[in-house]
Amino acid sequence: MARHENYKILIGKNVARTPNLTVATLADGEIAVVKDDMTIMNAGDTIANSDYCYVVQGCFEGGVRVAPRFSAKIQGLQVTKWEGTSYAAAVQQVDIVGAPAGLAGNINLVNSTEYRLSLIFTYDKVIGSERQLVRRFYYTSDATATEQEIAQAFATAITNDDVAKDLVSATAALGVGTSWGVTITAKAQAYKVIDGYEQVTFKTVMDGGFSDGGLTTFAQSVLPNYGSGTYAHVSDLERAALGYDGVTNLMKFPVPSYPVYAVDPDTYDIYSIMHSDRHATANLNKDGLSPEMTIVALRNTQASQQQNFEAELNPWMASCPGNFANVAL
Repeated sequence: MARHENYKILIGKNVARTPNLTVATLADGEIAVVKDDMTIMNAGDTIANSDYCYVVQGCFEGGVRVAPRFSAKIQGLQVTKWEGTSYAAAVQQVDIVGAPAGLAGNINLVNSTEYRLSLIFTYDKVIGSERQLVRRFYYTSDATATEQEIAQAFATAITNDDVAKDLVSATAALGVGTSWGVTITAKAQAYKVIDGYEQVTFKTVMDGGFSDGGLTTFAQSVLPNYGSGTYAHVSDLERAALGYDGVTNLMKFPVPSYPVYAVDPDTYDIYSIMHSDRHATANLNKDGLSPEMTIVALRNTQASQQQNFEAELNPWMASCPGNFANVAL
């Protein structure tokens, strides 16, 4: 199901809280919560002190202070979710055909038979919308087949393949006794702003000698995990949100200059607020609710910035009708 809320992302830097803070004195990358009177929310303030609030980010360009960035108005009565996710690094997928290194397992042995192994790459949604991205590998065993020759042959074939070699690594290794296996590991992809973040995922399919009259051990020893709060994740969120600020032409050449605040290779904890903007409509008897989302990305290595933000927002969120639990990252 498609998401249809507008969202804005605010990104904090590794800065300490400015003394006697006001909206006008926010440091570059400093994040704060302001009340309906545009003063900084105090730790312990509730919806009784301010029925709505904004999250605000201090901004500088070329060392000069510019207008701060504001979230949409967060109306306490219309907040539906308040949550956070700590930074987590991406974990690459690992599949093992046959025996893991030093452990039990096997490749089914059949003499003078063709073995077939296919890697079906599922991560690329552009190619996947038209066809599967599949690389197929073949090896015919000799009259005295061994697991070692089969494992090494497939590891070499994958390593030498023009497409697969950039997406996965393949290593043949000895298991227990005379058993061997092939470990296939997805490769982390370099982040490209234009292409967006991609993490390789794939399916491994075996037939032919692998299952002819016997079974080959197979395990997905490491499940892929996309992680959270990496520079690539935050950068993609930020650039996707540019359209809500009116920056809609990203195909022009040369690409127009527009402000972005995610910093490579910083990593972030992510806070998100789901809320709606309640407003008058042409129907005099009915208000409208426009869905909104406010995302705040704070450097996960700067505890004081996060502590201040949580201290300002947690009591206010707890006092909302949703009675939201504290978020502590």
